[in-house]
Amino acid sequence: MAITIEFEDRGQDFLAWTIDENGVVIECKPFQAWLWKGRQLVDHANLKRGDVVHFLDNDNHMRPMKYRVARVTR
Repeated sequence: MAITIEFEDRGQDFLAWTIDENGVVIECKPFQAWLWKGRQLVDHANLKRGDVVHFLDNDNHMRPMKYRVARVTR
């Protein structure tokens, strides 16, 4: 089951990610899908408003997202 994560709007090029049941980004809107699609999230199951999303970078290091979660739709 897919989950949509909406981020607070701070003028960034993306506002929402859709992730699959494994926490992999399968859609990024409105821009930068080329960068974020396929990215693995860490501890995605219990995300809620105000949380910081963590993801694995290209070197498999955990990194925090700069923008907090505004809404999660399950």
